[in-house]
Amino acid sequence: MVFPVSTRRIPGLLRAEINRRKLTQYRIALDTGIKQPCLSRFLNGGSLKIESAAVLLDYLGFELTRKAAMRAGGAQVRRRGRKESPSALRNRRIRKN
Repeated sequence: MVFPVSTRRIPGLLRAEINRRKLTQYRIALDTGIKQPCLSRFLNGGSLKIESAAVLLDYLGFELTRKAAMRAGGAQVRRRGRKESPSALRNRRIRKN
């Protein structure tokens, strides 16, 4: 499923998905390696580094893509079909390092 969104709406989309899944900031921090204070700041309207945002999008099963044909320079957020388990994500991140 593809959602054309402006970059201003992405934090709200992520907040909604976190609430829908009833995930805690602590659980996300453990699974992704993003520090809990950074998550809190982001979820309360602050900023987040692009690297951390990419990890969070991946963790929640979203894929950010740029559609070349969009004139306004907008982006699309795509929900992937199959979600990796948090333990598989942790193992994959450990293997990379």
